[in-house]
Amino acid sequence: MDEEHIEATYDDGGLTITVPKTAESTRR
Repeated sequence: MDEEHIEATYDDGGLTITVPKTAESTRR
């Protein structure tokens, strides 16, 4: 798994947002 290219998909009230792994850690 390439952490740099891993993307996390968030489901916000029906909206699907895909953000980079780095952003995911920051969003937490």
